[in-house]
Amino acid sequence: MSLRRRGFTLIELLVVIAIIAVLVALLLPAVQQAREAARRASCKNNLKQIGLALQNYHGSMNVFPPGYVTYVTVTSTVTTPGWGWPAMILPYIDQANVYNQINFSLPVESPVNAVATESLIPAFLCASDIHPDGPFGIYTDAAETNLLLDATPSSYAGCVGDHTAKVKNNSTTPWNGVLYPNSKIGFRDITDGASNTIAVGERAWARVNATWVGAPNGAFFQAGTANPFAPTSTSAPVGVLCHGNTINSTSGAEFDENSSMHVGGAHFVFCDGSVRFLQQIQTSDASATSGTGLSMLLQALSTRAGGEVTGAFGN
Repeated sequence: MSLRRRGFTLIELLVVIAIIAVLVALLLPAVQQAREAARRASCKNNLKQIGLALQNYHGSMNVFPPGYVTYVTVTSTVTTPGWGWPAMILPYIDQANVYNQINFSLPVESPVNAVATESLIPAFLCASDIHPDGPFGIYTDAAETNLLLDATPSSYAGCVGDHTAKVKNNSTTPWNGVLYPNSKIGFRDITDGASNTIAVGERAWARVNATWVGAPNGAFFQAGTANPFAPTSTSAPVGVLCHGNTINSTSGAEFDENSSMHVGGAHFVFCDGSVRFLQQIQTSDASATSGTGLSMLLQALSTRAGGEVTGAFGN
């Protein structure tokens, strides 16, 4: 008697491969969703830590930190020395060693402060964001010919107010948010309520290559890989501030507005330390001021004393 070998036929093998391919196709989105859920949880935790740090800073100083510190007048575009709110809260997020390396009397871009500005701070980075794992160059021009300093990235920006507020110290328009140049806002000034006022929100490094250190004088912040719009002048906003108007705008070079790499919106930490996820708003400034929907909700939440009833917009 001869032994007869048994095995898969070609058709059986192809069927098995096809079944495996279908299963992988079904499971892959679930795996990706689980990973994004974990990244969103990490981002929310970062903002929760930032919120607690802001609370602790307020407990020590009786005010929230300034958006950034400048020695010049309100109508000047000079930002020197430029140290921002993230630098002020470093001791409260377990980064006292970096804080102690900063000479706050010297500009952000001073070589003396290079150790601090080139230090990567994980709490300022969203896990879903696309960013370098170390310092990147900040230049004074779009062509990147004049290096100002090397600094590490940030995924978050302080809220200066609604769409009317500027982000640089170059306008007499009053800031109506909590964090702005030389701000000294305390709970007593937030008459809209701490739970109804945004302190910090996401702005993806993938859309604007900004940093946590503050407002380097003369810095020109470039568009990220996820931002199809290029800056048009050196008036691009400082790296640590933005105003509440849109989220993930598709209408233009919205360098001073919120964005994230999450699907459908972005995280925000409020003045009471709570963190909420707001749906994305992609309208432009012109349509966002029409008084409807989510854009008006974001603007209302961005002001500290606007007297808005945010529940009227839905939340």
